[in-house]
Amino acid sequence: MARLLSAAARSAAAAFAAAARSAASSAFFSFCRARCRRFFSALRSAARTPATSASASALLAASAASRAANASAAAAAAAAARSRSAVAAFAAAAAAASDVRRKPVGSPAKRGARQRPRRPSPERSERRRQLDAARELGLDVDGDAFRRSGREATPGISPLASARDDVDACLKALRSSSVVSVVEPPGPKFPSLAAPPPPTFGSFAAPPPPKRVTSLEAMTDENLDASHLFRAKEMMLQLGRLPHMAFSAIANYEITLDSESGCFWPGDAVTGRLVLETTKPIKCRGIRIRLEGVGVGHWHTGGGDDRKDYHAEKKYVSKTTTVFGNFYRTQLLDECGENAVYDPATGGGDMPTACDGTETLAVRVMDYDWGKRDDMLGECVVRLGELMSQTILAGGQPVSMPLYRKGKSGDLGEVTLSAARDATGLVVVRCWQATGLRKGDWVGKNDVYVQAYVVDASADPAARALPEPDKNVELPAGRVDK
Repeated sequence: MARLLSAAARSAAAAFAAAARSAASSAFFSFCRARCRRFFSALRSAARTPATSASASALLAASAASRAANASAAAAAAAAARSRSAVAAFAAAAAAASDVRRKPVGSPAKRGARQRPRRPSPERSERRRQLDAARELGLDVDGDAFRRSGREATPGISPLASARDDVDACLKALRSSSVVSVVEPPGPKFPSLAAPPPPTFGSFAAPPPPKRVTSLEAMTDENLDASHLFRAKEMMLQLGRLPHMAFSAIANYEITLDSESGCFWPGDAVTGRLVLETTKPIKCRGIRIRLEGVGVGHWHTGGGDDRKDYHAEKKYVSKTTTVFGNFYRTQLLDECGENAVYDPATGGGDMPTACDGTETLAVRVMDYDWGKRDDMLGECVVRLGELMSQTILAGGQPVSMPLYRKGKSGDLGEVTLSAARDATGLVVVRCWQATGLRKGDWVGKNDVYVQAYVVDASADPAARALPEPDKNVELPAGRVDK
């Protein structure tokens, strides 16, 4: 009996120790308490016999120690629970404080309330729509000035309403330019573009394309067929960096091509007229028209899973004409580096001028830099009359001239030029190439274009730097017909 009681005492002590270690579990703690109560009831009944009185006293002392350990474990569990509740209360208070800080002044601090997204004002949305429409027309508009103009109201006139009307009028004029006829005596026309001859395949010429009569209105549609030789969509009126108030001064403009069908074929000369109407003078860099001719091809071989598609695109003509302004420029050659070579068949190096052949031109080779001022790589002076005579004597071949910079010569390269009159009588200065150019940027290659403008006949690039072109001209109010 004594051995049984001692074994029971050891099991009770082990149970109390386990209960103390897992004080966090209330269910297990209650289970141990019930077992202990039953054990002590049996122990008191057995202690009534004299043989087991000593063992019972020892077991009672052990149970008292176990109760003390159990009480200390319960106190520790209660303290931990109070700590957890305090941490939870602090976190809830911090979340409530942050929620109150996020809410605007004067709004009720409701739990779970969501803030509505801020909508742009109607004025800002309208100005953004006008800016996108202006860029769609090819207008190089200064966005900052355009946005500021919404706050610069003219007394009695709403700039927002006037700009909206002007944008709609310009879009309508662009889409309906094919059906507008100008009943006036023929005036000066922008220079013609001679399309290249049809390509040949081997020893036989390619069959002529079928004659398709397509109106200019269909060519200016957004769903333009890429097989057209000339994309009227890419024929843009560039009014470099016009502010919003200047753009609103444009009443209307029309671009009319000298073709009944509105289509051109290889060997045709592309000519036309530009009519621009303004309500007040405009300060700008100039007005330029760009014509591009692109050929697109597509074919495939095989079928099903074995089908392979091939796409090809070639730019046949890319030419920029200055209609109004005092300087002329070529197309930009990206990443050409030290040697910029223009393809004479595309017309990218042509600079049609309004000169009569007696002027002196400054020709500058420039490196285009986005976001900062362009670098001047070299410059020279061209006497148009002499250059035209040299071109004729050389049988149309170009003439090379050395480049100068800041009145000094050296390893700055040279530019190759020619000059002649085109079919419309305009003097066209053609840049064939600019070679041996210095590096204009620390990183990357040169992005080269060439510009020309009229200077005084006494200008000498070997003595001093040539004057820079005046890119700020004033377009008079009224009607411009070119």
